[in-house]
Amino acid sequence: MGFVGAFVLAVLTSELPLVRRAVMPIAVVLNVTPLVAVAPALVVAFGFGPMPKLIITGLICFFPILINTATGLRSVPQQVLQVYRTMDAGRVELLWHVRVPNALPYLFAALRIVFPLSIIGAVVAEMSASGSTGGSVPRSAWPPP
Repeated sequence: MGFVGAFVLAVLTSELPLVRRAVMPIAVVLNVTPLVAVAPALVVAFGFGPMPKLIITGLICFFPILINTATGLRSVPQQVLQVYRTMDAGRVELLWHVRVPNALPYLFAALRIVFPLSIIGAVVAEMSASGSTGGSVPRSAWPPP
């Protein structure tokens, strides 16, 4: 979830400056906010199921993918862009044939960072947003017959 959201947002921020100016400050604030402090609010909002844990893990993975992918999408050499513009390439063709292949090393570097972070995020989410929906066994029902 974090990967897909971050990749789509990175494409939007690299293509549209208005989206970059609107989204990046919010993303930075989310990055510096300790997720252990946000976890109880997520439990209140989404209950004791797996959803708060998935959201916390996704948020931990979100920022490195967003920043690295956006950097890779914007770091295409100007000469390459000029050649494609000379051949009358559209925005989608530039994105698909030039920007995304250029961003792949950045994306894979982000994934190398994010894989261990996702495990840490799952552990942190399990500790801070723990709980169950089933409850405990009543004392009178123990030991089982």
